[in-house]
Amino acid sequence: MSAESPRHARAGAPLTVPAQPPSDRSLIDAVSGFINDVTLSSSSSPDAKDTIQWARFETADINEPTPEGETSEVSPLLLVLGYGSGVQVWLIPPNGEAQEVLSWRQGTVRVLRILPSPQYGDSFACKRPLIALCDSASPGPTFCSLSFISIRGGDQVKSIKFKNQILDVLANKRSVVVSFAERFAVFDAGTLEDRITVTTCYPCPCPLGGSTPINPLALGARWLVYADKKINPSKRSSGGCEGEGVASYTATVLHAAKSLSAGLRGLGESVAASLAGGRGASPPSPDLLQPGVVTIIDIEGINEDEIPDSEEPYDPIVAHFVAHSEPIIAMALDYSGMLLVTADRRGHDFHVFRINPHPCAPSLAAAHHLYTLHRGDTTARVQDIAISPDSRWTAISTLRGTTHIFPITPYGGACGVRTHGQSRVVNRLSRFHRSAGLPIHAGTRRSASPH
Repeated sequence: MSAESPRHARAGAPLTVPAQPPSDRSLIDAVSGFINDVTLSSSSSPDAKDTIQWARFETADINEPTPEGETSEVSPLLLVLGYGSGVQVWLIPPNGEAQEVLSWRQGTVRVLRILPSPQYGDSFACKRPLIALCDSASPGPTFCSLSFISIRGGDQVKSIKFKNQILDVLANKRSVVVSFAERFAVFDAGTLEDRITVTTCYPCPCPLGGSTPINPLALGARWLVYADKKINPSKRSSGGCEGEGVASYTATVLHAAKSLSAGLRGLGESVAASLAGGRGASPPSPDLLQPGVVTIIDIEGINEDEIPDSEEPYDPIVAHFVAHSEPIIAMALDYSGMLLVTADRRGHDFHVFRINPHPCAPSLAAAHHLYTLHRGDTTARVQDIAISPDSRWTAISTLRGTTHIFPITPYGGACGVRTHGQSRVVNRLSRFHRSAGLPIHAGTRRSASPH
């Protein structure tokens, strides 16, 4: 793929890239390749349209029929590559021969999400599989329109226009969630009709000086997690984590240097404003917004018919607590939906919570703080968080080009050979655990470095 760009026009069968074994280059090959790269970069600049801007792995639960005598229960793995102009979708089979299944060359694509087949009430069964596409080629304002396109026939089944720019799209078998700067909207997965809209999201600024805001969301099978603007005392759940860990000496020195530079810059701006005869704008009131607040809502229980009729309206909030003292930039739920991993804007500490809901009210629910995972002393923007299917590993990637892998357990406690040395998940209440005298209630654990 690196020798020839697969995005150029072609005719005939779909493009297929055979699998190649990885090879470690020697020192001479590395130096010669570096010299060639420097020579090519100095002689000609690469085309911005052929540069990969983002990449994402997707799974599709609808696939072409398998040949007779072959059965496969594994969903096909798809690699989505977003370029400066257009997007590609590659099918990655078990043999490693990547095959192109979709090529979209109309404008810059911000979001492409493959929608899973709905659990019930599918109005577009004959058009599946569908993709949700947000690009700059749609009519109207840029990135303000979401198109639902059929991969089977290439037809557009529906288009929804919004007033604000779309940041991301999440989907499961029941709902499609569209996020914006300070709100998100939930649509039914079967009919693509709107259901609810939440407008109390915390406007998290980009920590690296970017202009695009961040609205972190985490979607499970039934629950949706988002960063709220402020804490509601009547809805607040027990638990959470308000205080951060003790900062190291390196982090303290770096913070002092940044504060000194920010103070000098602010002094220069105030002096320039006074010389110009202008008045500085008054800062916003600090009590209007509260960073680090997490709210979990049940997006599927709002429209269910089995909810008993009562005088009080149905409360979709499952849990409501403080997870960080800084704005939250990324969140992720495990496969069970009970384990939540959060990251703040600084990217130093990551918190792991186990959510214990209560059927009566969110104030009776509990958010048990299991772990505080530490990455480093320098500020880094967290790009993505992933949790293994057995909830024993979590991987956190940053824009510095590093991925940190931490061992965890769904019930908390220390991790070792017994918990991670075999394929099966160890039960905390097993006979061996009790006979060994290990504590039943695990406390908060701080991981000094990733494993």
